Amino acid sequence: MNNLKPSGIEWIGSIPVDWKTVPIYYVAKEVTTKNKTLLRKNAFKFFFGNIINKPNFNPDEDNYVNKTIRNYIIVNPGDIVINGLNLNFDFVTKRVGMVTRPGTITSAYISLRPKANVILPKYMLYILRTYDSEKAFHNMGGGVRKILNYDELSKSKIILPSISAQTRIIKFLDKKVSQIDDISKKIQQEITDLEKYRKSIITKAVTKGLNPNVPMKNSNISWIGEVPSNWHIEKLKFIAETRNNKELLSNVQNNYIGLENIVKNTGQYVCSNTTYEEGYYDVCKKGDILYGKLRPNLSKVLVAPFDSCCSGEFLIFKSAKINLKYLFYYLLSQGITEIATSAIYGTKMPRVSWDFIKNLFISFPPKNEDQKEIVNYLDIQCNKIDSILKNKHILLKKLNQYKQSIIYEYVTGKKQVPTEKGAKK
Repeated sequence: MNNLKPSGIEWIGSIPVDWKTVPIYYVAKEVTTKNKTLLRKNAFKFFFGNIINKPNFNPDEDNYVNKTIRNYIIVNPGDIVINGLNLNFDFVTKRVGMVTRPGTITSAYISLRPKANVILPKYMLYILRTYDSEKAFHNMGGGVRKILNYDELSKSKIILPSISAQTRIIKFLDKKVSQIDDISKKIQQEITDLEKYRKSIITKAVTKGLNPNVPMKNSNISWIGEVPSNWHIEKLKFIAETRNNKELLSNVQNNYIGLENIVKNTGQYVCSNTTYEEGYYDVCKKGDILYGKLRPNLSKVLVAPFDSCCSGEFLIFKSAKINLKYLFYYLLSQGITEIATSAIYGTKMPRVSWDFIKNLFISFPPKNEDQKEIVNYLDIQCNKIDSILKNKHILLKKLNQYKQSIIYEYVTGKKQVPTEKGAKK
C-alpha cells in the first residue's frame, strides 16, 4: 500500500491517506443516564471480554439490589463498555465489550455510545479491543490503582475510516474471527475432555487399584463403590493432620504459594510475579499437600515444591500414615471434587470448611509400596496427558495471537480487505 500518511498515534504508525485521526469524543459520547426509575431490572457484568447478565441480581426480591441497580447506567445494544479499573493488571483483550441487549451496568465502567453515521459499533469494538491488546490503555489512568476516566479517554485519538470501509472491515473480520473462534472452541473442548479423562484415571487408580483381578469388597461409600478387599478406608482426619503455623514475614516474593500458582485440575505449580506485603503468613514444608478451600470445583491441589509461606485459602496436610503424593492424587479425584463442591458455603467466595473435609473417607492400600506403585503409575499417565494438554494450550495461545494480529492489521489499515476477486481495494 503506497498511499499512507502518519496517524499521529505511535503504536499504530501510518494509515491510509483517506482515513482520519480524531479524538474519541468525536465518534462517541459517554452514557451517563442512571436507572433511577427502575426502567431496567437486569444488570450486566464483564466476563472474559463479553457483557453478560449478572446472575441472582433481582431488584424485586432484594432491597439492596433494588437500591444498587438504580445507580447503574442504562445501556443499549451497540454501546461499548470499557473496564478502566486497575490498569496495572494485565487483562489483555478482556477490558472492552459490546452490549447486545438492553440493560444496566455499574458506573465504575466507562460506557460509550457510538455516534450514528460516524462510527459503527462493531468497528469501534474491534479498534478498542486492539487498543487493549496493544496495551494502549496501560499508559492511561491515574492513582495507585491506575483507573481510567472518560475525560482522559475522550481526548485519546482513534483512527476513523469511512462508513463503507468500516462495513467491509467488519464483514471480513467477523468471518475470520468466527473461523478462528470455531477452531479454538474445538481445541478447548479437547482440553476439557482430556482433563476429564485425567481425572477418571486418577479416580479409578485411587479407588480400584491397578490390578483388576483382585478380590473386591463394598466400601459402603456411594462414589467409591467397591475397593480391593485388603484396602483400608479411613476418614481423612485419622490419617493426616493439618499444619497451622503462622509467621510474620517481610520478604516473600520468591517464597510464596497462592491459589494463582496452581493450575486447576492438574496440581502443577506455576511461578508468578505478584508483589506481597509484610504480614503473617501460613507456612508449609516441602512435600506438604496444599488443598485449596476456595472454589473447590477448580481442584487446586499441590505438593509443596519447597519450604514456603502460602495463602490462608489452603488446608496444609502432613502425615506419616499415608504416602502424601497418594493423598495428593486422591484429593484431585473426581469424587472428592464433586463432594467438596456440594458442601461450599458463601456466594461471592464459595469455600469448603475443614470440618467437612476432615470427615471425607480415603481409600488406600495398607502397604506403602502399593501406594507408591499407584503414585508412579499416575505420574507416568498424567505426565503423558499433561504433555498433550500443554501443546493444546500453546496452540490456543497462538490462535489468539493470530486473531489479535489480524484484527490489528485490518482496523489500522495495514492491510485492506480483499475484493471478491481477491484483488486489493
